[in-house]
Amino acid sequence: MDTVHIKKMISIDPGSSCTGIALWEDGKLIDASTIIPPHFLHWTVRAKIISTYIGQIIKYWKPDVVAAEKGIYRGKANEVLLSLLSMITLEALEYGLTIAEVNQSTLKAHMGSGRFEKLDVAQAVVDKLTTIKEKNIIKKVIKAEEWDKSDAAAVGIWYYETH
Repeated sequence: MDTVHIKKMISIDPGSSCTGIALWEDGKLIDASTIIPPHFLHWTVRAKIISTYIGQIIKYWKPDVVAAEKGIYRGKANEVLLSLLSMITLEALEYGLTIAEVNQSTLKAHMGSGRFEKLDVAQAVVDKLTTIKEKNIIKKVIKAEEWDKSDAAAVGIWYYETH
C-alpha cells in the first residue's frame, strides 16, 4: 500500500484550561507547547482563545494534517471539550484541513496500556521517539510535569503509526 508523505503535522490535546500542541516535520517532533488562557474567563471565551490561536498556528505552520485527541467525559466537561474540538475543527476547515480524531482510550492503548497515567504516557512517548532532540523535548515536559505537551505528542505518534 502506498502511503502519503506527511511533511508537517500539528497534534493537539484539547482542554479548556490548558491545550497541548506538538509540531511535527518529516515525522520528527520539533516542538511541544501549551495554550493556557486565563482561568477566570468563561469556558466559551477560553475555547475561542484556544481555537483562534490554533488557527494562527495552522495559518503560519501550514500543516498537511491536524490530529487531535477526543476525550470522553461526563456532563459539562464533555460538552466543553466537544465544543472546543468543534471550534478547532472549524479553524482547520478554514485552511482546507480536516482533523484526524482519536479517542482517549484508543490513544492510551496505542501507547501501551489503557490504564496509563500521565507520566506513563510521557515515558511511552520518549520510548517511541527516535532522536535525542525529540526525546529531550519530552524529558523537559516530564521534569516540568507539563502533561498536555506529552499527550499532544502521543496523538502525533498515534497518527504516524496508524496512517
